[in-house]
Amino acid sequence: RGLALPREGRRVTTLVELAKDVDLVDIRTTGTLARLGPGPIPEFGKPMDASFTIKGGVSREGENGFNVVFAIDCRPRRTREEREFSRFVYRVVARYRAQKSWPEAVLNDFMRSNAMIHLWPYARNFVQTASAQLGLIPILLPPFRVSSRSEPSGGQEVARPSARTGQ
Repeated sequence: RGLALPREGRRVTTLVELAKDVDLVDIRTTGTLARLGPGPIPEFGKPMDASFTIKGGVSREGENGFNVVFAIDCRPRRTREEREFSRFVYRVVARYRAQKSWPEAVLNDFMRSNAMIHLWPYARNFVQTASAQLGLIPILLPPFRVSSRSEPSGGQEVARPSARTGQ
């Protein structure tokens, strides 16, 4: 599922201004879960559906600081019809500091684009490493890309991981 970015020119320009103004202060993993599930484990070389959901939020910190919080929940399965054979949850917070205060809508746009670019590699690494540690074929989540492809549910620009995983 994609994360909608603004389509209005002014909001995009404002997002670019925020990106120039902000400093990434810290990234911290706040929680992880890696466990085997009840579903059948795929054989090596067989495709799988590495479905995942992403939930995010923004909170203010001090006068010009803000935090972006993400939870990525990955439930791989052999096919969409079967139960997941494992589950991986990765929770992370990124702390940012800006030179001035920004409106909530701009911070939310930043969360959906720039913060995802900062945090997605950590989630990908966690799922790949944890799956290997569980004795599974390493599960590779797709790279995160900012795309302007139209989505059927509204045709907005989206920022999202680029494709489903096939092993």
